[in-house]
Amino acid sequence: MKLSLVLLALLTCSAAVGQKKKMERPYAGYYPKTTEDIGRMYESLRFYEVKEADKVASVGAANGHGEVTVAAYVKNVDWTIQDIDTIALHDLSKVKAWYEKLLGEPITGSFVTIAGEEKKTNLPRHYFDKIILANVYHELTDRTSIMKDIYGALNDTGVVLILEPMAVKPGDLHGGCKHPKLWAPDFLAEMKSFGFEMTDKKFTDSHEFVSLYTFVRR
Repeated sequence: MKLSLVLLALLTCSAAVGQKKKMERPYAGYYPKTTEDIGRMYESLRFYEVKEADKVASVGAANGHGEVTVAAYVKNVDWTIQDIDTIALHDLSKVKAWYEKLLGEPITGSFVTIAGEEKKTNLPRHYFDKIILANVYHELTDRTSIMKDIYGALNDTGVVLILEPMAVKPGDLHGGCKHPKLWAPDFLAEMKSFGFEMTDKKFTDSHEFVSLYTFVRR
């Protein structure tokens, strides 16, 4: 499927967005203007396969607009929005309020924010059904510490979902942040060393080689 605006936003390394009229924006960054926008955004995020009553953490989620999009369609999910950027986390309440204004009804489920650190997620232990890292893994400065921390935050049947634009050849760089893109053989070997086994892989855009990997604990 083609990337929607929300997925493009998730895959943009730089969070900076030009704003001519800052005071008129509900919050910084991309935001939907109609309920149709929300519907299109959700269609690009269905591949997370979040189900009602799931306990889901999103690591590096910034203001949580992707997660609120899913919450608008999947009810009663226990959401944990995590990031090291506390200013972005503070905007979660604005995001949720804006969506509810557009939708004309409250979004169900619970939302908790957790401020992470360079080497720790600070997520609760043995709790989550799903932990999402959308365009985050390639920016981790200490993958060993973070992924072992995430390992301990999953419950016995939990999965890790990692969404990334993958390298076509070793050494390819992201256009915005200039970090190296993930090279699949090295990435999978690294995840195996952290105790994870890949159970699924989906391509979300054939041109950009955007892939969603699903891992379980070995």
